[in-house]
Amino acid sequence: MNATIDELRESIDEIDLEIVRSLAKRKEITSKILEAKNEADLKLRSEDREAKLLSKVVAVGKQLGLDSHYVANIFYEILDDSLRQQFKSLSLKNCQDLVEVAYHGVSGSYCELAADRFFSKKKIIKKGYKTFDDILEAIADGSVKYGILPVENTLTGDISEVMEPLTRSNLKIVGEEKLRIEHLLLSSEACELGNIKKVYCSSLAYRDCRNFITRLGCEIEFVDDSARAAQIVSERKKIGEVALAGVQAKDLYNLSEVARDIANSSENFIRYLVVSKTEEPVDLRIPAKTAVMIGTNQVAGSLVDCLVVFKQRNINLTKIENRPVPNDPWQEMFYIEFEGNVLNDEVKNCLQELSRCSKFVKMMGSFPSYDVVRTAISQQQDASSATTATATPKKAEKAGKKVSYKLASIDNKETTVIDIRGVKIGGDNDYCVIAGPCSVESEEQIMECAKFAKECGAKMLRGGCYKPRTSPYSFQGMGVDGLKLLNRAGKLYDLPVVTEVMASEDVEVVSEYADVLQIGARNMQNFNLLKAVGTSIRPVLLKRGLSSSLEDLLNAAEYILAHGNQQVILCERGIRTFETATRSTLDISAVPVLKRITHLPIIIDPSHAAGERDLVPPLCYAAKAVGAHGMIVEFHPNPEQALSDGPQALLFPMLKEVMEHLDKVAN
Repeated sequence: MNATIDELRESIDEIDLEIVRSLAKRKEITSKILEAKNEADLKLRSEDREAKLLSKVVAVGKQLGLDSHYVANIFYEILDDSLRQQFKSLSLKNCQDLVEVAYHGVSGSYCELAADRFFSKKKIIKKGYKTFDDILEAIADGSVKYGILPVENTLTGDISEVMEPLTRSNLKIVGEEKLRIEHLLLSSEACELGNIKKVYCSSLAYRDCRNFITRLGCEIEFVDDSARAAQIVSERKKIGEVALAGVQAKDLYNLSEVARDIANSSENFIRYLVVSKTEEPVDLRIPAKTAVMIGTNQVAGSLVDCLVVFKQRNINLTKIENRPVPNDPWQEMFYIEFEGNVLNDEVKNCLQELSRCSKFVKMMGSFPSYDVVRTAISQQQDASSATTATATPKKAEKAGKKVSYKLASIDNKETTVIDIRGVKIGGDNDYCVIAGPCSVESEEQIMECAKFAKECGAKMLRGGCYKPRTSPYSFQGMGVDGLKLLNRAGKLYDLPVVTEVMASEDVEVVSEYADVLQIGARNMQNFNLLKAVGTSIRPVLLKRGLSSSLEDLLNAAEYILAHGNQQVILCERGIRTFETATRSTLDISAVPVLKRITHLPIIIDPSHAAGERDLVPPLCYAAKAVGAHGMIVEFHPNPEQALSDGPQALLFPMLKEVMEHLDKVAN
């Protein structure tokens, strides 16, 4: 007799509870490991062990029919949590078990949530304050031990009303916490968007959601913080009045959700700093940051002299901002954060040297950094069967010709490496494969492609949302809906996404969802579009025109570079010649030629050149062998039903075979 749905659900529930029990047991053992490491004075992290564990669990998961990315992500989260718990145990070891913490606002605020997370291993007495100045004053006079302050928002930047009094105070930074923010519109009664008459919100939350709130065309009343807005709406219980606040305030004040996903960008985080009256030493085994305020002399190059001190010691700056000098108009100080612990001798020497080339150096504190750099899963490669390609000289001999592409020229810069959410293209970095369907056609299709691309080892996901087609009756793409699906698939499988932008007016919306803007071959000399992407912060993948010379390609790149954007990837995708055997003629020789004359990275598009899937694999191997920095290739779960360019799209097994063989081809 088959089990009933209730019986099956009971089995699932028991498995889920067992997972939780196992996580708790793992956490308990982790604590014991930390004790053993402390006794033996061992470092906290072993990247080799992490890599072996990840490879092992992914392999076992594959044998059991589980998705590799799914398994890897679960264990990344487990390892990340384990490391953070170890870091926090050491960083808070001198902190009393019961501490008083000041936060901004009333109960249910984002600031309170950040305090709960940072002090999760301690018992805390929380005190809400109306202003940031009140928090700093309470710490200074000993009313509370710690305060937590929002200092930076990924949408609107620095929060000056916090940084200004903080940098003037003598308090010390002892920690940081990063919190993902999701704003909701909340009401006491059911309410439609069209019936909203008044929004209560904090000025900070309003900045995050300005575009959406402005379109409502209603009255706005600013309050101290988001939770206070929710509290007011809960107390007044007036139809048409809503609060802009978070889910914790929604639950606390028993409000109904009117709308979500209303921020100007879907990726919104606030960074909080934890401050105290005294410094707290950071264990040298924990990654740390140090914050200082410096004052420079008002002479040319004085700031550069200070920054060179960090460069000479290979110390990475994570933040630098100018701050006004009180009562001294137009004079500036600089707030700087950098990776390193003040207890480290190299950092001590750096600060000592810094004091020699500046007017003053004020220590703001060293504090733990809980940003965990994830260990890459090791890939087995058969080096013995790799072929060797002839090295390409970096620079051609000068022929006396004056080039028109000054910024793109190798005489201007030797190498450009473009970092796209951790994926590096250019220089001596690993070969980068960008894979995906020609067009985003449905959620199911793009999710299936993203999952397979990740499993095969591709580093980025491609998919067209706006399609330039020869025939006006062909599929033109899903537009913004396609962008959202592509973005969602990329985030789910941790793949940066590439998509084409066709018009200047679309650059802003495409930039919101895509990590790389592609300029197609037909638009290579659309100069208004080149200027528009030249002002974007997104890297640009520039495809060579069908009848364009390499000089034409570099001059097109020059338009982008000249307008400020220095992140250009060149793409050879085939040109028109007298040959008709293939859709286009893939100019493989373009790669070594371009590497002699430009510093920009070069990739190959074998799919559009060949036009037939059977011809694509050998062109993929040739692209790597000739020295390209990567390739962009199309594949589809069912090419016969593809809405665009089905004949050139690889089948799933073909892509897998190509990726396996690429490992044997030397770049």
